[in-house]
Amino acid sequence: MHDTVFIRCLNCGTVNRVDKERLEKKPVCGNCGNALDARRYSYAVPLDISERTFQEEVLKSRIPVLVDCWAPWCAPCAAIGSMIEGLAEDFKGRLRVVKLNTDQNGQLAAQFEITSIPTLLVFKDGALADRVVGAVAQHQLDELVNNWL
Repeated sequence: MHDTVFIRCLNCGTVNRVDKERLEKKPVCGNCGNALDARRYSYAVPLDISERTFQEEVLKSRIPVLVDCWAPWCAPCAAIGSMIEGLAEDFKGRLRVVKLNTDQNGQLAAQFEITSIPTLLVFKDGALADRVVGAVAQHQLDELVNNWL
């Protein structure tokens, strides 16, 4: 039997079983045909989430989650983007890093009172544990993460 991973479709929410050896071939959802994000099984890169996947990917996570609330037009968001990606790699297995596009997910932005971006939210055990608003330096990101690991 092949090693398989489970990837939730961002479009319809269906959980798909995919052979690891087929991840390079750009798998699609068996329900809706939407392209699956093969990174969804790994903690080594930031994962794009939506209102549909928030509960599963953030609130039910067994490890702390850093949520990067951003928008494509936001220059400060872009400025810290590479640092956010670095955190995902540096803390893989101990911290899940996800990205939430606030333009596309207004209900969550309102729920968590995201009035300025970038905003970083830390969730631990399904609850909001910390918040940082604005672009921050690398040492501040590291301190934020280390406080919750």
